[in-house]
Amino acid sequence: FPVLAFFFTGLGIVIARVLLLLRPQMPRREPIALTAFQNCGYLPLALIAYLLRGDIADRLMIMVFFYLIGFNILMWGGGPAFLKGIKFKAVSINDLKHIMTPPILTILFSLASVLLWGPGWMPAPATHVFKMIGDISFPCSLVVLGGTLYIFRAYMHADIVSIILVSFVKLICMPIVFLGLFLISIPEPLRIFV
Repeated sequence: FPVLAFFFTGLGIVIARVLLLLRPQMPRREPIALTAFQNCGYLPLALIAYLLRGDIADRLMIMVFFYLIGFNILMWGGGPAFLKGIKFKAVSINDLKHIMTPPILTILFSLASVLLWGPGWMPAPATHVFKMIGDISFPCSLVVLGGTLYIFRAYMHADIVSIILVSFVKLICMPIVFLGLFLISIPEPLRIFV
């Protein structure tokens, strides 16, 4: 699943570059970043958490988590550097500060702790606290996102045609490509949905 994140991010970059050929006056980096980096974290996890229960929900959460490993490496490692225009010719120690962001370090710590100490290494009270924090993070993230969009009011200064084009590519074209590829090769755990 982490490889799928690399594939779909690359596909988003290719589609965004085609979009830029159609509208050359559009800014370069932002449409590529908006198309390449999907809403694959909070939104799918929130939908799974609120709509499904039991074994199906657990399996889908694990699949999304594994997808997010690759996606977060790209998003939090390369995304800020891409938007700032940093070119990586040879990776240096200075470049690692752009790649090793808090989400990447959290993923690495989580994976290492499970590999070293096993899945039940954390005491139950601590696990309960982290579960409560995780449960409130979905609605809080949506409130923060809405508030941030309101505060910056980016929509007031943007080119409406560019917004429509990027939205069309991100919300129509990318899902159609994903569903087409998904239907061609459905992974075994997901055959229950078809």
